[in-house]
Amino acid sequence: ARSIELLNIHDAVKNFVQYSFDIIETKQIHKIASAFTYGREDIIPDMFIAIINEVDPKNIKYQKLKYYFDRHIEIDGDLHGPLSHKMLIELCGDNQKKWDEVYIVGKNCLENRVRLWDSILDQIVKMLVHQYMILGSNGQIKILGNFFKLHYLTNPGMAFGMELPFEHAKVFLTLFR
Repeated sequence: ARSIELLNIHDAVKNFVQYSFDIIETKQIHKIASAFTYGREDIIPDMFIAIINEVDPKNIKYQKLKYYFDRHIEIDGDLHGPLSHKMLIELCGDNQKKWDEVYIVGKNCLENRVRLWDSILDQIVKMLVHQYMILGSNGQIKILGNFFKLHYLTNPGMAFGMELPFEHAKVFLTLFR
């Protein structure tokens, strides 16, 4: 078993990291360059710009974080990004098979990054709900009047709140699923 499989971290994090190592293990430099270019250098500057503009547009609260992001934007967007595109052109040339593989790797990198950020957002939302919502119907948030409401509930049992009548039932079911 690979070491990452032993870690108690979200599957999306494992998959993101594992895909990177899977690409490295191919030892095919055009695929590695694609992961670097489209999975990082092409997307990171725009992502950081969006974060800065959303979180602190007037640069009042997070000046050091903005400096950090600006530095990454400058290096990744102005230097690494264009250089990585030139590297791909040099590595693939007129070889359509390599360009097809570059496309697939880039697409997979982006999909893994989206799943990674979705899982991070999911964990943040769960943490905020747990920290700030009141358990039960008293803490409901009305979205569309009485038609659609959010409630903070917990489920100590299984699906639909069902429970088995003996201790360690969840462990038993986990072993045989």
